[in-house]
Amino acid sequence: MSIVNQLMGQLDGPAMEALSQQLGIDQQQTQTAVSAALPMILGAMGRQASNDQGAQQLAQTMDAHGTGFMDNLVGFLGSQDNGPGADIIGSLFGQRQNQLQQGIGQATGLDSGIVGKLLENLGPVVMSFLAQQRGGQSGQGGMDIGGLAGMILGGGQTAGMQAGQQQADGLMGMVSRFLDQDNDGSAVDDVMGMVGRFMQPRQ
Repeated sequence: MSIVNQLMGQLDGPAMEALSQQLGIDQQQTQTAVSAALPMILGAMGRQASNDQGAQQLAQTMDAHGTGFMDNLVGFLGSQDNGPGADIIGSLFGQRQNQLQQGIGQATGLDSGIVGKLLENLGPVVMSFLAQQRGGQSGQGGMDIGGLAGMILGGGQTAGMQAGQQQADGLMGMVSRFLDQDNDGSAVDDVMGMVGRFMQPRQ
């Protein structure tokens, strides 16, 4: 099972309901937007983890945030306090964040401001989930940097599941192209195209 599907499973039910109420939108809209946003966040994290320096920075962020958000997921998603969410999303997407929000908003029919809130809620959740999967802090018996990168890019799947690995690599490639391209209006269209793929039913 991919990390996206694992996270969607964690967010199903009361957690999704709490997030919907916080954002002021219905649960189906929230689920659709979450299914679009999670691959973008994971793709950006995978891109960061693909080199030693970026992976080290990502590991340090995980160490700082621990697993507390997953321990009280409904409480966190039901609160107006997004914790380190703005910093996490800002560090992943930089100047592309507004275009990301606009693209997801246009693809899902949501206001870009609501999408921004959604991303800031999901950032700490994803980070906390990965910290749990990693199995502890760096230097304290947890997963090393190479293992961390493989976990994100491979989606936590077994080595024999090559199709899943190829899908993860393709995701990181799409997100990397979006983040690396020149700053122009086509970036929003590119996000909409990617989101359209992510919103297809998952196996």
